[in-house]
Amino acid sequence: MIAEKDKAFPYFERSERTERNEEIKALYKQVKKGELFSSKCKNIFARSIAKDAKVLDLGSSSGRIFTVFSELGITDTHGADIADYLTMDRPNGSFKTFDFSADHFPYSDAEFDAITNIEVIEHLENPYHFLRECARILKKEGTLIVSTPNVDHLYNRITFFLRGRFYRFLNGNDHIMPFADYVVFKGAGKYFSLEKKEYLFGEMPYRIFSKFSYPENKFFGRTAFFIFKKK
Repeated sequence: MIAEKDKAFPYFERSERTERNEEIKALYKQVKKGELFSSKCKNIFARSIAKDAKVLDLGSSSGRIFTVFSELGITDTHGADIADYLTMDRPNGSFKTFDFSADHFPYSDAEFDAITNIEVIEHLENPYHFLRECARILKKEGTLIVSTPNVDHLYNRITFFLRGRFYRFLNGNDHIMPFADYVVFKGAGKYFSLEKKEYLFGEMPYRIFSKFSYPENKFFGRTAFFIFKKK
């Protein structure tokens, strides 16, 4: 069983997720993730996505993001995930289930104005396939917003130097693919230009150092937001 105290799922393959779907869905009900949609995150969406845009959220989890979109006046919303875990809100448009790492995305070419992918890409076995499909279904100059654990964080760099692994990618969670520069430039660079990169939630998650405040920058921001434009 997944313990209630766990902050993240263990890594499940696709067949395991299908078998344990109800267990996983029950855990999603406990995960608020409110900080991910703080006023700063909302500001990124508001600056990057037009209110009349057709928006697809990939990896909708509990559906909290659709409440945020509604608050921002973005109404043409669609969602997808590997299974239906929606417990908080639903998109106004379609919701589909498929594997982002393996399946052909069930959408037409150049169908969307914007795609959001919040704390998902680090869970994918094949982020390159994911980025290619995002490029296919986005309109020219469409926006792709990806948030992910910041692997440039000073503590991630220290733990990688000492232990050969990033702090945010230890065995206790299902983070399997660091969205590092080589993935960004080789996987996304062919299809997208990086318009902006922002860092949120400054921290130093180590003993007494965790009690202090830290800047939201490359070396202390826990989360990195990438705002891409399709070429």
